Amino acid sequence: MSALNGQKVLVVEDETITGLMLEQILAEAGAKVIGPATTVQQALDLLKTHTPAVATLDFNLGGELSTEVANALDAMHVPFLLASAYSGLSHMDLPAAAGVVGKPYSPESFIAAVIAVLAKRKD
Repeated sequence: MSALNGQKVLVVEDETITGLMLEQILAEAGAKVIGPATTVQQALDLLKTHTPAVATLDFNLGGELSTEVANALDAMHVPFLLASAYSGLSHMDLPAAAGVVGKPYSPESFIAAVIAVLAKRKD
């Protein structure tokens, strides 16, 4: 049984193909996917009606940084995985319940990173 079995995962990704790929990878791992949201506002709107167990965030959403979504998730005590092609993200001031995975990543490494971040969740 997958560690993601039944867990709600918010996906925030502006590239449609990548978002659909993440949705499929997570669903195959047993997660219930919320989204994918392609903008900061869509993600914030989803958070008004859904409380995910964990979230995955693309750092740059069509030129808009996902910092506001990260702050909202942190306020909700929802751990998140920041997925980005940017280097140097490990130097950002991220909450303790956050992780970073660099693009490109394999489905296996992505799921492992989501599981690791989910393990940091404060219930």
